[in-house]
Amino acid sequence: MEKIDNWRKDLLAKYGWSNQESVKRWVEKLKTKTYAEACFKLGLKIHCEETGKTPDQLINERIKQIASPDPRIRCEAEDMVLRIHSKIAERKQGIAINYFRKMKSFYKHNYCPLGCTDPGYDVQSEVEDRRAIEKLSTEKIRNLCEQAQIETRLAILVLAESGGRIGAVQSLTYGDVKDDLETGVIPASIWLKQRTRKKGKTYPSFICSDAIKLLRIILAKKEKLIDKTRIFNNGRDSLQGFLREHGLHAHLFRKRFQVILEDAGVPLNWVDRLQGHIPRGAQGATYSLPPIAKLREHYSKAIRELAIYGASESNGQLSDTLAKVLSHYLQRAITPKEIQEVLDA
Repeated sequence: MEKIDNWRKDLLAKYGWSNQESVKRWVEKLKTKTYAEACFKLGLKIHCEETGKTPDQLINERIKQIASPDPRIRCEAEDMVLRIHSKIAERKQGIAINYFRKMKSFYKHNYCPLGCTDPGYDVQSEVEDRRAIEKLSTEKIRNLCEQAQIETRLAILVLAESGGRIGAVQSLTYGDVKDDLETGVIPASIWLKQRTRKKGKTYPSFICSDAIKLLRIILAKKEKLIDKTRIFNNGRDSLQGFLREHGLHAHLFRKRFQVILEDAGVPLNWVDRLQGHIPRGAQGATYSLPPIAKLREHYSKAIRELAIYGASESNGQLSDTLAKVLSHYLQRAITPKEIQEVLDA
């Protein structure tokens, strides 16, 4: 327990909050150092600077506000948080949302929660998403690939075609990509690590023939292929540095991916699944669990827009159907090799 507490104590000292009981109470609920530091830096630190108050003063004021019979006094903390959120959102909406959610967490874990709902993103974000598509056109991605070394080129293609986060893409292993590579199915499913506190949790996405061909070339150069064999030897910083040199950020690829799928009519909850997000709404998170075959079918609607080098044909639905029909008539499971032989015939 002492080791777990050490990083919390160091973090409190770093921000000068060692004697702030409200922050101590909060940080005990935060599971990881990285997340806790983000809460401090992107939430509470900003709020304290804007209000000129310490964390304990904020909580003491909030407790008094809640006890007031005047509704205008009871909502003072909410008004202040929303006012600061609006001020930040004029510059950067993502940082503003982060700030709002961190402050909700701070007040909640000090037993005086805020009553305001998440303001989310306004219509301006749709405009920004469209600009992302314009900035990261297919032609632009092709130019990037031509200037990149082979591993960086593959990483760019996987980012564009799967919509995965840069860290999840860079940590791909052979076990995450092998299933459909062995069957020759297009688009091929890959399993990306979800950004969550639960280690080992993955979610599915897909890549087109562009990335599949390059992936086969890179895998052929590996001395030994086991499930834990890493696809990329270059680190995340190398790819980020390359993108920065060209005035780009890896998250633009995710925005492009999302807009293309939504334009193709893919259900929003399924777009969330393909991006590793929690589906929108409580019911969506619980019940919207489409099988891989359905996700592949809907992804294929957007494959012409997602593929970087020309039109990429999809044989995924045919492959899934063949497997079902053959297993029904032969009364046994059909191997990937058998499916590939039928597709090649």
